[in-house]
Amino acid sequence: MFTLKNTHNGNLHPVALQGQDIFIGRDTENNIVIDSPECPTVAVRLFFKNGSYRARLLHPSKVVLLNGKKFKEIKMSEGDILTIAKEQLLFGKERTASFKKLYGETLLENVSLFAQEVCLERDLKKLLHRIIEILLKTIGGSEAFIFLLDADGKPEKFVSSRNEKAGNEFSDTIVQEALTGGKPVCIPNALTDPRYSNAGSISDLKLRSVICCPIIVARKKLGLIYLGSRDALTSFTGDDCNALHLFAIIAGMLINHVEYISQQESAIKRLTGIPSEEGIIAQSECMLRMLKNAAAVAGTDIHVLLEGETGTGKDLVAQFIHKKSGRSARPFVVVNCSTLKGELLESELFGHVKGAFTGATNSHDGLFCAADTGTLFLDEIGDMDIALQAKLLRTLETGNVRAVGASTERATNVRIICATNRTLKKLVSDGTFRQDLYYRLNQTTIHLPPLRERGHDKLLLAYFFLEKYKAAYSFKNILDFSPNSRQYIQSYAWPGNVRELANTILNAVVTAQNPLLEIAGESDAQNPIADFNFESATQAFQKQLIEKAVAESNGNKDKAAGLLGISRSTFYRMIS
Repeated sequence: MFTLKNTHNGNLHPVALQGQDIFIGRDTENNIVIDSPECPTVAVRLFFKNGSYRARLLHPSKVVLLNGKKFKEIKMSEGDILTIAKEQLLFGKERTASFKKLYGETLLENVSLFAQEVCLERDLKKLLHRIIEILLKTIGGSEAFIFLLDADGKPEKFVSSRNEKAGNEFSDTIVQEALTGGKPVCIPNALTDPRYSNAGSISDLKLRSVICCPIIVARKKLGLIYLGSRDALTSFTGDDCNALHLFAIIAGMLINHVEYISQQESAIKRLTGIPSEEGIIAQSECMLRMLKNAAAVAGTDIHVLLEGETGTGKDLVAQFIHKKSGRSARPFVVVNCSTLKGELLESELFGHVKGAFTGATNSHDGLFCAADTGTLFLDEIGDMDIALQAKLLRTLETGNVRAVGASTERATNVRIICATNRTLKKLVSDGTFRQDLYYRLNQTTIHLPPLRERGHDKLLLAYFFLEKYKAAYSFKNILDFSPNSRQYIQSYAWPGNVRELANTILNAVVTAQNPLLEIAGESDAQNPIADFNFESATQAFQKQLIEKAVAESNGNKDKAAGLLGISRSTFYRMIS
C-alpha cells in the first residue's frame, strides 16, 4: 500500500491508498483540493496500474512538477515529491506502526499544547475551538465537532470547525452509537462498511472515515468529540482512535476546570460587587458593625481611639472617619509615634523656631499647625514618651500649640484620631501611659477585629489583593488560587492580619511558576489548625501569641503578660 502526505501544511495525514483514482486540482470536486489561483482546475490524476501508482498531468502548467521537473505521465516511486503551486505531496509506502511510533514526539508535543490551553483560556467556547484546531492538526480530518450534553443528556453541537451557520455536517448515527455505547467508535471507510453504508447521513455527506469519542469525567458523560473526513486520502485507524481517546480524557478535565474557574469568577464578581467603604473591603458582621460605629462618631467632633492588632487597617478606618466627617475637605495629617522619639517627635508635632536646637537652621510649624481645621492621626500612640505626653495633654486641653524654643503659643483647631496595637488601659496600669491623657484621648474607642475573626472576609480580601497584583505583574498570567490555597487562606489564623495576607499574596504572585497560585508553601508549620487537631492547634496558636507579645515588649515578660491580659504565673506556666 502507498501513502500521500502534504509536507507543506501538514493537513493530510499519511494513510493507505487502496488502488482508487485520485484527482488533484483547484476545483472542490477533486479528492485533493489545492487552494491556489495558480493551480489548474484539475491538474493531476493518480491511478493504480500494474502494482504501482502513476501520475498523469491533465493540464499543462508550469506550477505542476515531480521532483522539480516537468512530466506528462510517470511511475511514482517512494520519496517522490509532487509539487502543485505551493503545495508539496510526498508519495511513500505505508508501513505498520505502533501507536507510539506513529505519533511519537508529535503526540507528546500536542498533548502538552493541549493541556496548556487551560493556562491561556477561561472561556469554554474559545477553549474548545482551540482543542478542535489541535485535533485537526494532530489527527487529521475534514471537520471536527465537540458536543456537550444538555440537561436531558442529549448531545448539542457546541463548537465546530466549520462555519457556525453551516448545516450539521456530521453523522447522527455515529454520534448516537458513541454516546449510547460510551466507547470510541472508529470507521476507517464508512462508504464500504455494511453497518453504515446505508445510513442517510453517511451517503448524503459523502463521509469516508469517522471517529467519535465520548468525553467522560468521573464516570459521567459530558459530551463527545467527532472527527470526520470526506477526503479519499484520510482513513482513520485504530491508532487515531486511541489518540482521540487520550485527547478526550484531557478535554474532559479541561472542561471541568474551565467551568470551575467560571463558577469561581462569578462568585468573586458577586463578592467584589459589595461596595467598599473608603477602600475598606468587608462583608463580615463584626466589620460591618465596626464601620457603622465609626460612621456614627465621624459626624461628631470628639477624639477617637482605634485599638486593634498590627495590620488590621487602623489607618484606613482613620481615613474613613475623616472623610465621613465635616472636616473631609480639610487636611488629614498622619504621624507614626513609634518611628520618632523625644525631641524629634516633639519638633515634628509642635514645630520649632530657628536656633531652638542644634541643626534647627529654619523654623518649622509642625503637624498640629499643618492639620489645623482638619484631622491629625497619631498612629502607635502607645509608643510616645511619657514626657511628651504631658505636652500633648496640654495642647488637647487648651487647643494651643507652643513650638520648641518659642515663647508664645498658637491656637489650632484639630481633631485627634489615635491608634494603637496595644491596650492603653494596661499601659496606664503599668505606668507607661498617662491616665489623664488616656481619658482625654478615649472619648470613644473603636475596636478593629483581627482577620481571623472576619470569616469569609479572608477570601474576599485575598481576591482583592490577587487582582491588584495580577494587574501589576500581568506577564505572570495568573488565573486563580489553587484549591489548597483557598483552603489555607480560610483556615490560617493570620497573626499579621491584612498586612500579612497582602504580603503573602504579593510574594506568591512574584514567585509564581503556574497559573494557579500556591500560597501554602510555608504551610502547615505556620497554620495552627491545618491538621484539624484541637489540642495541637490551640498550643500552636498560644505559642504565636506569646512570641508576638514578647517581641512587642522587647523581651520584658512581665509586660508581655500584661499585653495578653493574663497573670505572670499563668504566663510563665504557658512558656514552660
